[in-house]
Amino acid sequence: MRRRPPSDTMAAVRDAGKIIERVRLAAVREAADDLVGADALIQLGLDALTAGIDSPSLPLLAGLTRAEEPDARVLFHRVADELGLAVDLPEDPAARRRALVLWWARFVVDGVLDPAEGAHRICREADGPRESLATLEDLLVSYEDRSTSATAPEGELQALADRIVAEAAVLLSAEPCPPR
Repeated sequence: MRRRPPSDTMAAVRDAGKIIERVRLAAVREAADDLVGADALIQLGLDALTAGIDSPSLPLLAGLTRAEEPDARVLFHRVADELGLAVDLPEDPAARRRALVLWWARFVVDGVLDPAEGAHRICREADGPRESLATLEDLLVSYEDRSTSATAPEGELQALADRIVAEAAVLLSAEPCPPR
């Protein structure tokens, strides 16, 4: 009979998994030339370290001071590589945009990226027939309209966010997903 780990161990494993996905998101953003701030990279390092994630360069990243922030990007890329999370996007511009659409969709579906932000990123990177994104674009416009309205019914924003997640899942089901 297998023993189940204590619930705090299970929570720590879940937390570590969430941190890994946040590191992966930052690695994709960096690969897409959407540079993440040095302070955010250092915070990711701290979060990863406290979640029990281990890599040789992680303590170096997590321990950077404000004066050492210029070193954060290089150390972050080293950490991502050590953890097997480094991302190589295709050289071909169309293939690169398609890969990013799939990454953003995956992050939205996995709950790593805010649905509205993910929808923005997907729509910005999408190449090809826009009709395939018409529903997503409409949902994004509705979400943005409702998010700025003081009279939006309770739960309406969440329902729109859930529909954005569902549309992102449709995108992923139509093509091979990026690697995990």
